[in-house]
Amino acid sequence: MITKEIRYALRSLVYMAIVDGRPVTLEEVSKAENISKNFLRKIFHCLKHNGFVTSIRGKYGGYVLSRPPSEIYVYEIIACHNEGVLVDCPNEDCVNYSHCHIKDFWNALNESFIKLLKRITIADIVDKTYTFPEITLTDKLATNNSQDSQLNIHNSIKE
Repeated sequence: MITKEIRYALRSLVYMAIVDGRPVTLEEVSKAENISKNFLRKIFHCLKHNGFVTSIRGKYGGYVLSRPPSEIYVYEIIACHNEGVLVDCPNEDCVNYSHCHIKDFWNALNESFIKLLKRITIADIVDKTYTFPEITLTDKLATNNSQDSQLNIHNSIKE
């Protein structure tokens, strides 16, 4: 799931990419992005632990991106916070799992979303060069003991 922590982590990384390599303090990011400094402390601890940012000590210190924005993928940020699960259903612990009629849909949706987010970088967000492919999906999905169901989504939204 894309939590508030993930959204704030992405906002922070985008802000850091915009300032183009200059060290930023938690206070600066807090003011610029209107995020609690205490919450940012937790987020930056995670970002540093997972290798997305590096801290620099000293009077002009702060945090910098550990890699170029073009090499930091959105999915990486999500995965380090929630093990890559975007749609928390189906869950094998669910009492309905064995006879659930839509678990294959949720799995397919989750996989498609992950594929998309693995292509988008922080630089893409800054430069607004990300694209979302039009959804045209025709796929046979196996459901409960090899029963086939047809999933068709074709241009359901017309402008």
